[in-house]
Amino acid sequence: MNYLITALLVVLTLQSCDKSNEIAITEEDENFVLSSVYGTISHSFDYKESKVSKIFMVLEEMTLEKEIIYNQDNHIEYSINTYEFDDLSVWVDTTFVEYQENLIHRTTTQKYIENFKINEYLQYDQENRLISVRQERILNTTYNLIYNFIYDQENNVTRLDIPNFQYNLFEYDDKVNPYTQIDLDTKIILGEWTLMNVLSKNNTIAETIIDDSTGATIENFEFAYQYNDANLPINRTEEFEITTFYEY
Repeated sequence: MNYLITALLVVLTLQSCDKSNEIAITEEDENFVLSSVYGTISHSFDYKESKVSKIFMVLEEMTLEKEIIYNQDNHIEYSINTYEFDDLSVWVDTTFVEYQENLIHRTTTQKYIENFKINEYLQYDQENRLISVRQERILNTTYNLIYNFIYDQENNVTRLDIPNFQYNLFEYDDKVNPYTQIDLDTKIILGEWTLMNVLSKNNTIAETIIDDSTGATIENFEFAYQYNDANLPINRTEEFEITTFYEY
């Protein structure tokens, strides 16, 4: 459950600045486009001139539509986030984006709840890979979460540190990550970067969650994939036979 809880923390809250987090694929496969992912957290993408224009997400009783607005430099200016619930209520918030040297430096989400705001401050390494996010949640009081990422030479995140809480260790296959051709800025707006699979070159096959204070293992996950002829996953099965499907 900690895996899902970590994801939910950012679900409610990446034109790439560099292609260092992409991988080389064969010429016949270079134009694949991820259209939808169906699983515990399902989402689909609308594209306009090769850039993601809308993201649709479904999580139990909630549907979320993110409409991404670009400026004249093809940088994300803001996104309009519309939440619809089974009880027919509709909430809207907005996420504004600030850049420094063509990299997203900060996002600010003004939530639908009065006086509730989420700021995220992002840092990158020399290869323009996302290495740290500080999430500042403001509602009456301020609560901070910090995420630190460590990569291997294959551009896969091998470790995620959440100080004073837990750290996660990851292992990967050697196949194509379906998120490869979605740029980093859109992945940040997607808000699913804590799942790691969206940031990495390959697909996660194992994850271990460890308590930061005791060093004790909290949970272990293993993932099995089926691939198409282009070495892209078409589904992923995890514990309790939960299956995620990928469509292109």
